[in-house]
Amino acid sequence: MSSPGTAVVTPCGLLNLNKPSGMTSRDAINRVQRLLPRKTKIGHAGTLDPLASGVLMTCIGSATRLIDYVQRMKKCYTGVFLLGRHSPTEDTDGEVAELVDPPIPTREAILA
Repeated sequence: MSSPGTAVVTPCGLLNLNKPSGMTSRDAINRVQRLLPRKTKIGHAGTLDPLASGVLMTCIGSATRLIDYVQRMKKCYTGVFLLGRHSPTEDTDGEVAELVDPPIPTREAILA
């Protein structure tokens, strides 16, 4: 509770979270929300897959009205993958096995 004559400042702004793999975007937001004053608005400008790690753009306080604008901004994605592997779930959650004599794509095929 604030004293008479003092203002309560509500946090606001953009926060880049480095979301680790294995955590949902909502879990990441919930962790930040616990650090903020009660009833502080918070949201993110795009969900990351739980298996993905990377930047989760977070808007806090009055900056939450920027979410639509941030979602329309240009984005760049990078990834690392292994060729010649297979998983029944087609991700790292399933058991990953090496393929026997996997096809090796050409540079042109990859860039196409």
